[in-house]
Amino acid sequence: MTSAVDDADLARVWAFVERVHAAGDTDEVQAITHLGLLDLVPCDSTSFNWVAPDQVHASIHPSPGRAELDHFQPMLARRWRENPLAEHFRRTADTRPLTWGDVTDAGVWRSSSFFQEFYAPLGVWDQLGIRIPSPPGVVGGLVLNSRESFTDRDRAVLGLVGGHIAHRLHVLGEVSAVRQGLRGAGWEVISVDHNHRVMAVEGATAIAEGCRESEPLPAPLTSLLEFDPAWPVGGPLPPTEPRTLETSVGPVTAFVVRGWLGPHTVFLRVDDVHGQQPVDRATLVEQGLTPRQSEVALLLAQGQSNQRIASTLDISLGTVKKHCQQVFCALDVDNRAAAAAVLVRMIG
Repeated sequence: MTSAVDDADLARVWAFVERVHAAGDTDEVQAITHLGLLDLVPCDSTSFNWVAPDQVHASIHPSPGRAELDHFQPMLARRWRENPLAEHFRRTADTRPLTWGDVTDAGVWRSSSFFQEFYAPLGVWDQLGIRIPSPPGVVGGLVLNSRESFTDRDRAVLGLVGGHIAHRLHVLGEVSAVRQGLRGAGWEVISVDHNHRVMAVEGATAIAEGCRESEPLPAPLTSLLEFDPAWPVGGPLPPTEPRTLETSVGPVTAFVVRGWLGPHTVFLRVDDVHGQQPVDRATLVEQGLTPRQSEVALLLAQGQSNQRIASTLDISLGTVKKHCQQVFCALDVDNRAAAAAVLVRMIG
C-alpha cells in the first residue's frame, strides 16, 4: 500500500514525524497531528477520541461551534458503539489504518439511523482512523473525517505516521503518569528505546547525569538494561531489583522496567549519603510557607537553580521565581544566599 505514496509524500511524512517526536507533551502531539494531517491527507477535520460508556472526550480540529458540540456530543456519548470503527477498535487490537468500508458494509452503515442523525448533518461521508493508547476500559482513536471517500494513498500516509503518533503519546503519557505517581517519593524517570537511546526524560538528576533525548543512555545506567538469559523470550519481564550506582552526580538508587523490544523505563532516585531522614516540612510551614513554597525552599537550601527547581517540581520558571520571592519575604531576607543560610540553620 505504501506504493501509493510518492517521494514528495515521503519527504512531507518524515518532516511531520520529526515534529511529532520533538513534541514535549501530549497536548503538543495533538496540536502537531491536527495541523499536520490536515496538510498531509485531504480531509475536513481530525479528531482524537477517547470513549467509554456514557462519556466521551474529543479533541477536534477545526472545532465545531459550541451549539453543534452541545447538540451532538450527548448523542455520541450514548451511541458511540454504533460507529463501526469504534466498535472494531473496542473488540480488537487492530492497529491498521481503517475506514468504515474496511470493517462493515458501508452502504448499510450509511443508511443506519445513527449515521443519518449524527454524521450526515455534520457532512461526514467517510472516516479513516487508527487506535491510540488509552486507559483500560476506554477506546482511543485518531480519526479523519471527510465529505469524500478516502483513497489508498490516504490510508498509506496514515499508516506511515500513525504508529509514530501513538508511540509518542504512549511515551509522554507514561512519563506523565510516573511523574505524578512517584514524584512524592523522589523518583525520576527516563524512557529508553531498544537501542538504549533516551526517548523522554523527567527529573533534574537524570538531566544532570547526561540523559538527553535522542542520545544514548549514559553509563552506568546502561548496566540496568542487561537481560537475564534465564527469562523466557517474549515473556513478561519483572522490574529489576533497585541497585546503588555511582554516577557523576553522586550515588543513586535505580531500577528498570524492561520490554523485549522497548521502550524500557528507568527509575532513579538520589541516595541520601548521610543517612538522614527526610526533612520535616512542618518547620517551614510554621514560618508561614505553603507546602509548595516549602518544597521550593528546601531545594533552594540545597543550592539548586531556579531552572532545576522548576524541572524537579514540574512547575514553570515564573512560578519558581514567585515562590522564591514569597520565601524571601517569609524569612525576612532579600536574596538566595541569605535565604539558604537561614534555611540551613532552621532544618539542620
